[in-house]
Amino acid sequence: MPREPRFDQHLEDALVAVMAAGATTEAVITHSVNPVDWARQVTQQVQPAQKPQPGSTNPASLAPKSPQAAISPIPTPVVSAPALPTVTPPAVPSVGPLPIPSPSIPALP
Repeated sequence: MPREPRFDQHLEDALVAVMAAGATTEAVITHSVNPVDWARQVTQQVQPAQKPQPGSTNPASLAPKSPQAAISPIPTPVVSAPALPTVTPPAVPSVGPLPIPSPSIPALP
């Protein structure tokens, strides 16, 4: 009689399947089954993303370069809640209790 697989076994099988899918994807992208080539590919993709794009402005380069600007404290902005209009809720109609019918004795045939 075959035994029922444990939950751990299902989890391990799923983990192996996910890792195999990831490895297959990397092998297709890099045309190599060597993980070192995968790391090189990632490095090549990340390095261009870290370089500033031509024509873009760097916020640090726009800051004043005077020594006084570096020493003076920056005031903390004060934020207040927005003014909301006054709203009057609609009138709720009054509802009284419903009358309870009085029981009547059924007529016997």
